[in-house]
Amino acid sequence: MRTDAGWRKYPWGGFQSLTQRGVFWVVSTVDGDLWLPPGLTNLDRLLYAISQAIEARARGWALPRMTEDVPAAAISLSAAAPPGEERGLSRADDAPEG
Repeated sequence: MRTDAGWRKYPWGGFQSLTQRGVFWVVSTVDGDLWLPPGLTNLDRLLYAISQAIEARARGWALPRMTEDVPAAAISLSAAAPPGEERGLSRADDAPEG
């Protein structure tokens, strides 16, 4: 998240609650509250992801800890496919025989 002081990372497992206060959404974390301003790009998707992380934590589930950023090359373009479309991974040794 970008703040007045620069970029700051918050762990998904640190989210505690999500509430709406006026035009702002407030994410309570173990490190304090995050006020999300209105008009954020993909706000609905962000709120859904945060709510899912909070629900997972409430069930006792844990997300893996990441010690560094995920490189852009590790994210498949097929992950952005619309829901319902077939997605999958292929291995180099699965090349068609010819």
